[in-house]
Amino acid sequence: MKKIILIIFIVLQLHATDTFNSEASHFAGAAVLAGAATAIVDQFPEYKQNRFLIGFSISTAIGTVDQTIQYIEDGGIGGQLLDLSFHVLGSALGAWMTDKYILSPILIDSKSEGKYMGVKVAYSF
Repeated sequence: MKKIILIIFIVLQLHATDTFNSEASHFAGAAVLAGAATAIVDQFPEYKQNRFLIGFSISTAIGTVDQTIQYIEDGGIGGQLLDLSFHVLGSALGAWMTDKYILSPILIDSKSEGKYMGVKVAYSF
């Protein structure tokens, strides 16, 4: 848990320019942040079914607050929107990869269908 907090702190402290490396750092940092948030949400059974959406939302909200603060301090809406758009894309990828490939399978508790667990089987022809 301490490592996750340290990673989140480092990601939020990055202040960069509008270069490829800057946008890649926003993308990668958001992916890690969304993945961590998705993994943390997985620990709460009542939210387990929506862990992708919650992880994505938490990371996107943090990115939005960070970019809004930078806009207020420095101005330059174009750069902040570019950073935020890469943050949102990274958030989506990080939450999706964590949800589908790291934390699968998921136990679903449906009121209409009861409790069940899905397993994905694939075979290439």
